[in-house]
Order: sequence, then C-alpha cells, then structure tokens
Amino acid sequence: MTLEYGGRLHIEGVYRNNELLDANPDLIIKTSDIIVVAGAVRDIDRFNKNGLVEMTDEK
Repeated sequence: MTLEYGGRLHIEGVYRNNELLDANPDLIIKTSDIIVVAGAVRDIDRFNKNGLVEMTDEK
C-alpha cells in the first residue's frame, strides 16, 4: 500500500531493523526508521531542509 503525504510525496515503505515494512495507515513511524519516498526532487529537497537525510539504496 502506498500512502500519499500532502499530495507531494508518496511513502512507499519503511525500513526498521533492516526489515521492509508495508506503509499503512496504522504504522507508527519511529525516529530510527528509514522511510522510502517517491516524489519530485523539489518536494524531497523541501523536507531535507527539516533535518532529514537523503540516501540511496539498491534495495
């Protein structure tokens, strides 16, 4: 399931302890989670300004 955030970014999944979790409305994001998002570069950059770190991963 893909969740839409603010019409700009789509949460595709969440990595927690090296396990890919399904993005669903009941999932509570933890500070140590890695969130997989898709969206326009300008929108991702906007969230990077809030202290988030962009990274790439072959997974």
